Amino acid sequence: GAMIALEHVPGTIHHVTYEVAIGIDDNKGMAIRESVGGPNAVEGESGNEILDCNGYKTFWIYWNSDERKFYAGKGSSVKKSTSLEYTPGQYYMPNAVAFTSDKEGQWTIKKTGRK
Repeated sequence: GAMIALEHVPGTIHHVTYEVAIGIDDNKGMAIRESVGGPNAVEGESGNEILDCNGYKTFWIYWNSDERKFYAGKGSSVKKSTSLEYTPGQYYMPNAVAFTSDKEGQWTIKKTGRK
């Protein structure tokens, strides 16, 4: 699977960092966690494999500081196909993003929204 850390303090993944896990549970699940490696705060499952070692798959992560919410989904259109929506008890605005996966892969990152 792929793990995306949304860091409040850049370079500090184990303190006030949310994690989005993609391709968990036999590559059919996604989750948002309140800490790296922590329990799933919200999770969802897809009938199909989310990640593909032999092809390009798109997914997105979006956070809105005004709403104090996180969203994640599949596809290339943000919030068109929302798989997960999460409002944490304590919201810390992400200021940096870190990536890791259990397989070799390539990432393409597109920033949208506020600067």
